[in-house]
This record gives sequence, C-alpha cells and structure tokens, in this order.
Amino acid sequence: AAMTFKYAATGDGTARQEALEAFKAMVWLDDITPKPGFIARAIWSVKGDKGQRSTRGSGPLPAKWYPTADGLWFWKGDTSSDEVNAHMYAVSLFHDLAANGTEKERAAAHIARIASHIMDNGWVLRDMDGKPTRWGRWDPEYFVTDEGRVDRGLQALEILSFMKTAATVTGEKKFADAYRQLVEMGYPEYTVRQRNTPPPPENISHFEDELSLWSYWNL
Repeated sequence: AAMTFKYAATGDGTARQEALEAFKAMVWLDDITPKPGFIARAIWSVKGDKGQRSTRGSGPLPAKWYPTADGLWFWKGDTSSDEVNAHMYAVSLFHDLAANGTEKERAAAHIARIASHIMDNGWVLRDMDGKPTRWGRWDPEYFVTDEGRVDRGLQALEILSFMKTAATVTGEKKFADAYRQLVEMGYPEYTVRQRNTPPPPENISHFEDELSLWSYWNL
C-alpha cells in the first residue's frame, strides 16, 4: 500500500516495482493453498528458511502448518479477518493506482476469489478441517454470541467493505447482491457501534482503528 501511494504521488518507477513485488507475494498466499480464496497467513521454505516455524496460532491455539504437495513449502492456516482486511485494502489500492494491463485483471481476480470464498462458505473463512478459523467469522450466528456481540461492529464494517470492493473492481452482480443481502440482514446498524461504549481502558486496541480505516477507505 505504501509503495502504491508513493508511485501514485511521485510516478517513481522503483516504487511501482516494489508495489508489484509485494502484490505478487500476496497473490502467492492464495495460490499456495488448495482452496481458492483461502489465503495463507505465511509461507515457510523447507530448504531456504532458517530457524524454526512458529508454533503459535490464534490466541492460545497451536499454529496450523500445511505442507505443499511438492514438499518444498509449508503454509500457515487459521487465517484471520485481519489478513483479509489487509489484502482487500492493499490489493484494491494497487488495482486502482499502480497496476497495468493483466496486473489489474489479476488484482481484481484476487479480490473476487477471497470474497467468493467468504460468501460461498456462509460468511466465514473455512479452514482445511472444514471449520471456521478462530477469527475469520462475519456470520449472523457468530454475532449473537457473547464474543460476537463485541466484535460485530468492526466485523460488519469489514464484510460490507469486502463485498462492495469486490463488486466495484469486478462489476459482478453476485457481489452487489451479497452487499444488499448484508444490508437487509441489518449489518449497517452494527457498524454504528464499533466498540463497547465506553470501553474499558485495557480493552482499547488502536490496531482495530487501523482495521477500521482500511475498511472505510474501501467503502
């Protein structure tokens, strides 16, 4: 996103190339998994990376690492809403401000694949075990749980943004229809309160403000 903005502001070809390389890496996070639109958190090279793969996943959960068929890579699952938000923000910026030719088509396809996965799986990120990931949920069933009632302001903002972004960059009716469906389900009302009011000071996370910024930008 930073290099895309730099290129748009200055016309610096080096910045555009760096934005392109970052975009290719983000696309790879989708291509490496066997589920179109289910993006990996990270990729580990069996032969090239030193040290140790992370053992930590979401919260207290263990990390989920999956090997590729060729045995050369591991990719990390249990992808969260945060990663999706970042992909939608950065790739849509690249699409609008820095992409050329087939790059623009691939950026739109990347966004569409992620949005389709979420929409087709009942508004969740569905991991390799067939279950929603720990934090990849935007479904109405989650929003009525104790945890979901706290999360749904930001989560509703995100999913509305995802569908609007996919509809805009692809022109596909299914994403516009999905956005209208979310509106009819009352998702815009959730966005009015993105936090508990007033939140306990220890629960204020400015990272959530950053996530909100990305979603508002795309909307």
